Amino acid sequence: MEENAPKRRKPAYKRWWFWFLMGLATVSTVIVVVVIASSGSSKSDNSGSTSTSLPANQYKMNETVTINEIEYTILSGYNTKELTTYVDDGKTTQNFAVLSIKMRNAGSVEKSVIEDYMLFYRGNDEYKPSSKGIYLDDGFWYSVTLGPKIEKTVKVVYEIPSEYLATDFVHFNYGLYSANVYLQ
Repeated sequence: MEENAPKRRKPAYKRWWFWFLMGLATVSTVIVVVVIASSGSSKSDNSGSTSTSLPANQYKMNETVTINEIEYTILSGYNTKELTTYVDDGKTTQNFAVLSIKMRNAGSVEKSVIEDYMLFYRGNDEYKPSSKGIYLDDGFWYSVTLGPKIEKTVKVVYEIPSEYLATDFVHFNYGLYSANVYLQ
């Protein structure tokens, strides 16, 4: 009679693969929390104190943000319709925002910085650095490689619809790490 009785299966929580999957899920969750908590950005102003007036990953001009061991500081900016008096292509009917940005490689290996790491935003509209900036005589930047502990201040040009506003920001990014610096 016992030969015809159905075989009882072990509950899932008593099987090895259940506990393996639970351990894998726990380790994955811890890794995600650690990556989010150390988002790759830090901030400080020139006095060494931190500002709490903006949410996390939101900064103002003259505050330093670190993304992938590159420190970025927007030192100043100005608006213009003409980048040079010598080249017609250096003019616009809109506006050029010219930002002076200090970059420093805080790491111990050479790093490259490309235009896609610094996007200008007005609301949801995105602007890449303009190639018209090549007409600037004082350090135009398009892409650069920085050796360890090397610092460089460059001018980055964005062609935008009108003069830049305090609500406009530059989105510095690298992979999962990013920060917004408002032009105020």
